[in-house]
Amino acid sequence: MSPVIPPLDQDDFPQLKNQIYLDNAGCVPVPKQIITGHTNDLLTNHYSNPHSQPLLNLKINHIRRKILSYLNTNDLDYSVIFTSNATAALKLLADSIDWNNKQFWYLDASHTSVVGISPKVAQFTNTPVETCTRCISESEISGLVREYKFQDKPVVFAYPAQCNFSGVKFSPSWINDFHTYGSGNAEVLIDIAAYSSTSAFDLSKYPADYAVLSFYKIFGFPTGLGALIVKNSCAKILKKNYTGGGTVSAISVAPLYISNRTNIHEKFEDGTLPFQQIIALEYGFTYIESRFGDWKNLSNHCNYLANLARSKMSSLKHDNGANLVEFYPNEWDELGPIVTFNLKSSDGSHIGYSEISKFTAIENIHLRVGRFCNPGASQFYLNLSSEDIKDMHQSHGFICGDGNDLLNGKPTGAIRISFGMANTEHDCLKWIEFLSSYFQEKNACLKTDTAHLLPSTRTLKLTQIIVYPIKSCSGYVVESWPLSETGLMYDRNFMLLDSNNHVLTQKNCILLKQIEIIDIDLSTGYITVSAPGMPSLVITSTRHGNSMDSLICLKPVTGLANDESVNQWFSEFLQQPCVLVSMESKLSFKTSSQTSFVNTSQFLLISNTSLDVLKEEIPNSSPKSHVSSGSFRANFIFDGETPFEEENWVDSTVQIGDIIFKVVDHCERCQMICTDDKGQRYREPLKTLAQKHKRKGKIIFGLHLQLLSDFSGKSIRINH
Repeated sequence: MSPVIPPLDQDDFPQLKNQIYLDNAGCVPVPKQIITGHTNDLLTNHYSNPHSQPLLNLKINHIRRKILSYLNTNDLDYSVIFTSNATAALKLLADSIDWNNKQFWYLDASHTSVVGISPKVAQFTNTPVETCTRCISESEISGLVREYKFQDKPVVFAYPAQCNFSGVKFSPSWINDFHTYGSGNAEVLIDIAAYSSTSAFDLSKYPADYAVLSFYKIFGFPTGLGALIVKNSCAKILKKNYTGGGTVSAISVAPLYISNRTNIHEKFEDGTLPFQQIIALEYGFTYIESRFGDWKNLSNHCNYLANLARSKMSSLKHDNGANLVEFYPNEWDELGPIVTFNLKSSDGSHIGYSEISKFTAIENIHLRVGRFCNPGASQFYLNLSSEDIKDMHQSHGFICGDGNDLLNGKPTGAIRISFGMANTEHDCLKWIEFLSSYFQEKNACLKTDTAHLLPSTRTLKLTQIIVYPIKSCSGYVVESWPLSETGLMYDRNFMLLDSNNHVLTQKNCILLKQIEIIDIDLSTGYITVSAPGMPSLVITSTRHGNSMDSLICLKPVTGLANDESVNQWFSEFLQQPCVLVSMESKLSFKTSSQTSFVNTSQFLLISNTSLDVLKEEIPNSSPKSHVSSGSFRANFIFDGETPFEEENWVDSTVQIGDIIFKVVDHCERCQMICTDDKGQRYREPLKTLAQKHKRKGKIIFGLHLQLLSDFSGKSIRINH
């Protein structure tokens, strides 16, 4: 346990029971004391609009001074302008500076919201962004600040106190360097949003001209409240571009006369302040003081836990000696309580960050994956050029936050854990246990490739065939079924879209599991469905209606909307507006790999023999009655000769009856296989699969198949 902090009272964070929260850089969890104190205050005292209740302004100004005290300064030197968050504070500042005779410089490891000032400066000055702004690396600053002639073109330099991607703490003395060498022609904007989650920046020692922060990153509550901290001597620099309520000393219309207030926060805080949220800050400061004594103790506590995590993570190795974790950065000096990394398999290949999200979800672990709105730092550590980013977006359709984690084996983002006031050593040790359990390969040396020992084509007899006409709804079991150019006739020919044209799946709508297929009439194309408490419904495979676009596994798809009466039936049962869409048109058979609304391939094959062994491998202490062949939504089920023999069949062929299929790949699995019909989520079978059945870091069960040639019109049957 951190030597300076008393044991955490579990009542402080009741919402974290059975949770491991490691996303404090995103938002710290709110302590119970802040909520109860704030609630009791609001229930005891009536707070009205500050414009109507002048005494409330005294309380708000007291909190302003509290904020400045936290930053080791006072209202003689600085003013607090409340905003909705740090981004809004940056936008307000960018809108209020006259950029005509100024350059905007920013550190390459800055948050997107800081980088976003650049196009605004270019727009203001009507010049190319390369002319009026400059992106600077850490190594450039020392020489640049000494050599640049600030008197020719004054500069506003922005950088973060702590990188929200890597946790690297940048030198606060840069503020003094710019002021010294700038000789009154350099202003410094310090982004303390990430830094403030565990530390207090010292504006007395490092007097930045501007600072921005968000209070939810400090206390977890309230959201929608941030601040622009402005050095009072800079007040005359900022120009008012909009006049909102409460910001004027006098105003008249026709002819228009406006005189703005001279007090800087009164001048820039347009409209009524979120006064009830501001009051909550008092209880945030009180909690930190009572629990930790001072901010230095909080910082030491969180850094202790982060260093413990780094040390233990660095010792995790696969049994062939390969490291599991790749850190960003590799050196740990001058880091805050942020640990950023990627995972690697025993063969050195990267494991996509989306893979870890599957398992943190079932283990109730909270973290962050992606690029964390920090383009420069992510590009640097992941070795991604600007051309790479353009290519990912324009050629491959990648967008921020979409889950595309690897491109040609190269990571496009990372994994971040971050420690805060609610964390203990227990959280750190459970995290290490999680990594070891799910990702540390303990039999890597025993794995051999036996594909060369397989017969050229393996003959299978199916015990079951299942058709899934509506994506993510129940299957329809048959003994014989015709093939089409996209797979089994009618398989995933329909899907449901929500009001935003997003595909409904069991991941986001568990009620889909309860929609059953009663009958499919091959002669008419009529499909009859039912659901609890609903009359049966007949839908037709005839294609009609408006065209609607969506994405399946990030791939664009188009479907045709069904009749309104059909959509109403599904909307009523699923308790949300939705539209049933069918495949846009009958496809001309150009290749053997065309698919319907499936995620990956035309067919999915699993082995009953492997499934039986998998269920035996699940510990008896874990619930497993929900684990069945239906959990894996396969089209074909067969009885194998030996368990998991099929894992070695990729790139070979299998024959069912007189039809030959190519084995395309293993089927990667996610947390969807861990839910029962009522939506209850379990750890199994994903946990056991992760521990015993992985390939290159991917959790697998089953095989993807595709037709080798045009067998449309033929039928496939069981026991044949």
